[in-house]
Amino acid sequence: MEIVELPIEVLKEAAWNVNQPNEAMLQRLRSSIQQFGFVQNLVVRPIGSEYEVLSGNQRLKLLREFNVSKVPCVIVNLDDAHARLFAQALNHIHGDDDLGLRAELIREVLKTIPGQKVLAILPDTMVGLKGMATLGQETMAGYLQNWE
Repeated sequence: MEIVELPIEVLKEAAWNVNQPNEAMLQRLRSSIQQFGFVQNLVVRPIGSEYEVLSGNQRLKLLREFNVSKVPCVIVNLDDAHARLFAQALNHIHGDDDLGLRAELIREVLKTIPGQKVLAILPDTMVGLKGMATLGQETMAGYLQNWE
């Protein structure tokens, strides 16, 4: 495995990429990159003189939009089948949130960052954020009312 900065012109989106977020999710990703910067390398594989993006196709679209010229990439050497399998693994292996810890995290975030700024990045609603922030802090009836 190798990490290098590649010119954006040599990066191509995987035509077979099945992860197609809606415009709202792309806007959240755009907001995240604008606020925190580009912090996650693309994963690519060499195909001739170009590099096919296995993980980061949506980020690549936005980096083009932001007129970025060089992109940090992890280069892997995989055949077609392994490349597709690896891309699916990177897009779909996720853990489940511990709701108590997530509630605590959201409470701490909302103490400092306005809810609308949080919603620009996270795929939640204001009602959902408030409901999560109150988890364990009030009666079950009040919690259910906020969660609805």
